[in-house]
Amino acid sequence: DPGRVLRAGIEMMAVAYDVGGPEDLIGALSAGDGGPDGQLEIIDHLWRTDHPRVVDLLEAIGTHHPDNKIAKSARKGLLKHRSFLANQR
Repeated sequence: DPGRVLRAGIEMMAVAYDVGGPEDLIGALSAGDGGPDGQLEIIDHLWRTDHPRVVDLLEAIGTHHPDNKIAKSARKGLLKHRSFLANQR
């Protein structure tokens, strides 16, 4: 189930962030073989998820990622996520 895989990935990134801070979160995000395009795809899936840690993760990625394109995508994703959550209420 792709949804379960995504939620498990979010949990893993949240643990990396909690234990090692933004640097470990960025490392967890970039751990796959997808390169920058893969990271952008993950961010696109993140903002569409109602997991409670998505805001923390997108904020940290948007603030600390060394690739400006990925950081900008995370910041945009954070805005979309907040709108997504507001529309669900």
